[in-house]
Amino acid sequence: MPITKSILRSWRKSIWNQALVLIVFWTFANLIFGLMGDVLLKETTTNLAFVKGREAFNKDQTFRLWATIHGGIYVPATKETPPNPYLSHLPERDISTQSGKYLTLMNPAYMIRQLNEHYSQLFGIVGHITSLNPLRPGNKADPWEQHALFEFEKWKNEIGEIIKENGTSYLRLMKPMLTEEGCLKCHAHQGYKIGDIREGVSVKVPLTNILIFTASQRMMIYTGIPAIWALGVDFLALGGRSLRRSQKAREQAQKETVHESILNDAKAQIVRVFFQDSANINDIAQKVYHKSLIISNSSKGYVSSIDPTSQANIIHTGSNMADDVAAPISPDTPIILSKEPNGYEGLWGHSLNTRKAFYTNSPKTHPAATGLPDEHLPLYNFMSIPVIYGDKIFGQISLANADQEYTDEILKDVQSLADIFAIGLHRHILPKKLLSAKNEAEAANKAKSEFLANMSHEVRTPLNGIPQRLSHLLSDILDLSRVEAGKMLIRNSPINLENILNNIKELFYPTLKQSGLTIRHSISSSLPHQLLGDETRILQVLVNLVGNALKFTKSGGVSITLSPLTTTDPDKCKILFIIADTGVGIPDDKLSTLFQPFSQVSKGYRRDHQGAGLGLVITKRLVTLMGGNIAVESVVGKGTTIYFTCFLDISKTDETVHPLKQPGSVVIQDAQTLKDLRILMAEDEHINSLAASRLLAKNGADVVVVENGNEALKALRQSSFDLVLMDIQMPIMDGVEATKAIRKGRAGNTNRAIPIIALTAYAMTGDVDTFLAAGMNAYQAKPVNIETLYKAITDIVQATN
Repeated sequence: MPITKSILRSWRKSIWNQALVLIVFWTFANLIFGLMGDVLLKETTTNLAFVKGREAFNKDQTFRLWATIHGGIYVPATKETPPNPYLSHLPERDISTQSGKYLTLMNPAYMIRQLNEHYSQLFGIVGHITSLNPLRPGNKADPWEQHALFEFEKWKNEIGEIIKENGTSYLRLMKPMLTEEGCLKCHAHQGYKIGDIREGVSVKVPLTNILIFTASQRMMIYTGIPAIWALGVDFLALGGRSLRRSQKAREQAQKETVHESILNDAKAQIVRVFFQDSANINDIAQKVYHKSLIISNSSKGYVSSIDPTSQANIIHTGSNMADDVAAPISPDTPIILSKEPNGYEGLWGHSLNTRKAFYTNSPKTHPAATGLPDEHLPLYNFMSIPVIYGDKIFGQISLANADQEYTDEILKDVQSLADIFAIGLHRHILPKKLLSAKNEAEAANKAKSEFLANMSHEVRTPLNGIPQRLSHLLSDILDLSRVEAGKMLIRNSPINLENILNNIKELFYPTLKQSGLTIRHSISSSLPHQLLGDETRILQVLVNLVGNALKFTKSGGVSITLSPLTTTDPDKCKILFIIADTGVGIPDDKLSTLFQPFSQVSKGYRRDHQGAGLGLVITKRLVTLMGGNIAVESVVGKGTTIYFTCFLDISKTDETVHPLKQPGSVVIQDAQTLKDLRILMAEDEHINSLAASRLLAKNGADVVVVENGNEALKALRQSSFDLVLMDIQMPIMDGVEATKAIRKGRAGNTNRAIPIIALTAYAMTGDVDTFLAAGMNAYQAKPVNIETLYKAITDIVQATN
């Protein structure tokens, strides 16, 4: 029976459960060992204390026995050892030697008492001979000793316990002393007989040293058991990992077997389509598409073929990348991706341009990435395989957003499907079918072509006269070249109407200065200050309308008035824009065609004013997208007034866009930064390099110009430079390749970190990320703004210094 995923999961769970049970058991066992060790230490402490106490008692017993056998001993009577008054009934308590030395009798009790006093001073162990009826009152039993003596009468042989006095632990031990024949010499008059329990000897042993020893042993246990526990856990974990590795090896073998079976089945199903009489390129592409998604675990992708005539990439089937719920691409609605003069665009075109399969798990940072349209789903990973038969590219398989990162193995698997697909394309593609698919796709893109034509007008017009403020607008327009017709998005972000009108004045400042015309503006105080809208689109509308007004005005000027209109929506603000000029006016019969494509007031070869007649068409579309209308009132010889409305959201936050600086307030940085600076400029366009190099040289820089990236590498190897200004699109070696080569040391190790600023007409969203990822330090869009270029150079030079 094959090993299913549920069985594999059960095995993995079983191994880890067993390991967990063993670890819990080992932990519990170590806790038991620790508790037992602590109990044993306490018992050891007690036993050692009793051993010490019994040693002291035995010592007293030994001395007492010796003294008893000898009937006591005679010692010189001194102040420390005076005659014992309690032995006065003995006739020979005191004697004199023949030499006249005076001696007194020390009975066993007297002798042991004196020995214990000295022993206590030396070793801290206190001994005490006592009884319930002592001869000497000083030998009277304390309460603990009295209790022990009473217990001895019950024939107990030993009483002992551990006590605390003044914070110090002691063992108190007491054993009975029986009356022997030698004892009667001193105690017969008290009525004792041989065998009676006459008295007892108690000892008090300090336990400080014993407790220090047991504490060290306890520390060894408390530190040793965790170490043993850790070693045991490591051993169990090691065993678990070993079992896991063995299990993973089995799983991997099973996984590879299953995967190989799935891959072979996918190949077989694709090949079966080849032999179906009714099969066509769309059927093959559909099968390859679904099997590629399964093999790679991808959620998005497409399969395409290459038109042999136009070299366009025709997508037959795939995922719609606009959103997750959009209808997928089908043979009835193919998408055509054209081949540009420089090759195919973006990530999808990279494999076709290089004729090599590739994948990336970081699409944003890939050198071929050119950014995504606003409505495009995000790309988390991407794979593309050119379908090649012989030396010719027949199509492409592209995949994206897999559940896991792409790997070489996945690429190899999909490549095997691409190889089979190449055979199918070679056998089934017919020029007639490709032409039909191409025509259908081009029909679907007709509206887009018209839109792109309109955009070309908007690109050209601002670049001729007002490049500074419209460079951002140009970037947005170029990004919209990827949007399908009718899918232009209106952004909603905080705007400042005063800023917009000041921008208009600044944009047309050179024209106003040359013509002597004026622009006046007025904003109603009743308009809200905090509004949300698309500032770029409003600015674009005003640029077209004000530009036209100035174009047809010889004297006087243009006025811009903004005022609110009533609306039923409390969250919206409806604004009326009035643009009035003192120009030539428009005849009544021309007003009806004013907003039609390619329509102009003047006709024929001779015209006083340039233009393609698209500006007002774009303006009307933008106004409509913003929910408004546009109307014109004109009197020939007196001027024209254009009215348009738009809806803006009223912001509910305190976010305010502050006014920008007024026209004419731009101050170019001190060009002293460029003095004695050696700059290498890589630029293949002679006019661009001439203009930029003269501006830089005029401010003290030493500029050397080369025409491509290869010459830039050569110049850097031959001479020393402080900075590189690098164009992107150049022959032989482009700017991105050249930058990567410099960072890899191909221009010399000393130039690996040389500052590089991109100067390029590429203005797509995402281009900046691509240039910075290649190793460039900064980016300047063409047409170059001299102020921002100086600032970029200044910032880099100061950072380097």
